Amino acid sequence: MDNKLKLPLLVLLLNCFLFLALSQTASNDDVEALNSLKDSLQINIPSWVGSDPCSGSWEGITCKNSRVVSISLPNTGLKGQLSQNIGSFSELDTLDLSYNKDLTGPLPAEIGNLKKLTKLSLVGCGFNGQIPDEIGSLPQLVFLSLNSNNFSGRIPSSIGNLANLNWLDLTENYNAFDSTDFPQWLLTMKNLTTLRMQEANLSGQIPAGFFSLPSLQYVVLSENQLNGTLNLGPNYSKKLQLIDLHSNSIGDFTQQNQPPSLKVIQFVMKLELPKLSANLYKSQMEIHKTNVQLLVAALIRVSVPCATVPCAITTCIAGVYAFRQKLRAERAISRNNPFGNWDPSKSNCGTPELKAVKQFSFKELKKCTNNFSPANDVGSGGYGKVYKGTLPSGQLIAIKRAQKESKQGGLEFKAEIELLSRVHHKNVVSLVGFCFEEGEQMLVYEFVPNGTLKDTITGKSGIRFGWHRRIKVALGAASGLAYLHEHADPPIIHRDIKSNNILLDEKLDAKVADFGLSKPILDYDKDHVTTQVKGTMGYLDPEYYISQQVTEKSDVYSFGVLMLELITGRKPIDRGKYIVKVVRNSIDKTKDMYGLHELIDRAIRDGSALNGFEKFVDLAMMCLEESGADRPPMSDVVKEIEIILHSIGLDPAADQSEPSTSSSFQHNEVSLESSHQPYSSESLYSSSEYIQKHHEHEPR
Repeated sequence: MDNKLKLPLLVLLLNCFLFLALSQTASNDDVEALNSLKDSLQINIPSWVGSDPCSGSWEGITCKNSRVVSISLPNTGLKGQLSQNIGSFSELDTLDLSYNKDLTGPLPAEIGNLKKLTKLSLVGCGFNGQIPDEIGSLPQLVFLSLNSNNFSGRIPSSIGNLANLNWLDLTENYNAFDSTDFPQWLLTMKNLTTLRMQEANLSGQIPAGFFSLPSLQYVVLSENQLNGTLNLGPNYSKKLQLIDLHSNSIGDFTQQNQPPSLKVIQFVMKLELPKLSANLYKSQMEIHKTNVQLLVAALIRVSVPCATVPCAITTCIAGVYAFRQKLRAERAISRNNPFGNWDPSKSNCGTPELKAVKQFSFKELKKCTNNFSPANDVGSGGYGKVYKGTLPSGQLIAIKRAQKESKQGGLEFKAEIELLSRVHHKNVVSLVGFCFEEGEQMLVYEFVPNGTLKDTITGKSGIRFGWHRRIKVALGAASGLAYLHEHADPPIIHRDIKSNNILLDEKLDAKVADFGLSKPILDYDKDHVTTQVKGTMGYLDPEYYISQQVTEKSDVYSFGVLMLELITGRKPIDRGKYIVKVVRNSIDKTKDMYGLHELIDRAIRDGSALNGFEKFVDLAMMCLEESGADRPPMSDVVKEIEIILHSIGLDPAADQSEPSTSSSFQHNEVSLESSHQPYSSESLYSSSEYIQKHHEHEPR
């Protein structure tokens, strides 16, 4: 090569090497800011080692072009106050520090320096003081969630400057905000889809123009002091799905120029009715999912003189309200004794909602547990203790006995029993009966002898099984979950699928347990909106976590995590590492076993061939898709697991445990008299707070 060309070429190559070297390390400003963040928030994440946070090893940190673009550290035990250095991340797109309750102090004004921020999520922390005005200086912000903190003072009107915002959540700051009229700046937010300002100390009337925001879908303004007339206006958003205004003082409703193609809207509202001339009816009217035509027909303006309304209609209306008042009085009486019409000798007498469950007397349960002997105590949780008992027929039962702090109202307890009594499937733990007397609230379940799947995976139970049995357990759990989603009446979203909530019966078949966080799916409640995310970190669906809208696909995600647990034998979050991310980053489909040898549980890795392993991993990763729409329904998951079993020569319906060549486990090795407690503190019967009336959107 000509010497004249060599020198420019060498210079060019040198520049390329320098560029690559520089592009692989984080900028000094970001490194300094992260180190400051690490010190001020006492971050103790094992993967945060080395001098370069953009190396790809720092958990929760994402970089692009050598700049930090995402800090996602939910539920990582952060403590202290957020320093002003947070404003130094000039390229930051996402900041999520949610569910760190010891993250306190004010939100620094420097947050307004993050001009490229699109998502700010600080849910469930301990921030206090006033939300800084600078929050309105984030031109690209799309998602703002500051709920479940201790913010106080005035809500900054500068939020109205966030032209791209589609999600605003300020709920559960416990009425610490200054009392204010409905914010007029909300009317300027053309891209807003979801507004959640429960307990925000709002008063006055909601302007009709607010409902005309073209993208508006969900409005939750419950537990405020809003009053006056609710007027949706003539051009309300056709995307509206939920308006929750319960626990306000709204006195009337009006609707004009109703479009011919009106979409169904779910209303949760109570109207304060004016007095009738005879002063007979003082009540509240509850409205649930209806279209506006029916709503307008049902909302009676009793203050209008009879001369302007046909007297026949007025008389009919008065009769309707009198009937409603009678029902309300009956409900008030029955609240103290919700089982007044229950005949213990007949499974359904007087209470047709209760299917095939028995009402036990306190004396009966006391006898079958030997006076609730400590020897019969097989577990405990936040709800109370669980006792093993034996009925006169010889049937083993597990009795969940509520402690004082966990007891519900009588009607709520009855509602819980009504829902549980409808659940009947071989892969779901069955309710046998209940006790509601002498101040006790007890639920009686079938006894499942071999404890939790978690205890088996970790070796705590003394039971060990191989790869094929793990697939069969996955099939059982999937079948139970598919039943809850598609065949229970009403269908149920579990919301807390995890290995602790899968129990193993005498044949080591899986049974889904613990409906403590479950949500019934009513016909008009397909999109659930909850003020606070419920579930277990590590199993929690990130889409549910971000949107706070739970669907059946949230359970599918949790089941995907459970499948990885069966493969790896590891906890979902182990030493600061998230198993989903670890597996996803390790998969290499060009290699045998997808290159996951080191992650496979040693208890099965060193045994027989893992037939069907790759298909099982593929299915797990489908369940773990980031978007719920891309995840399969549980019925499809069941079919896929059955296909895997067929492909390896096993009958999904058979009771055999493992082929003799692949497992040393024998059923006669299971001992119910071992020192192991079959119900751990986190397993079945740890909670019963899932029953709500159908108009409520906040889990108990």
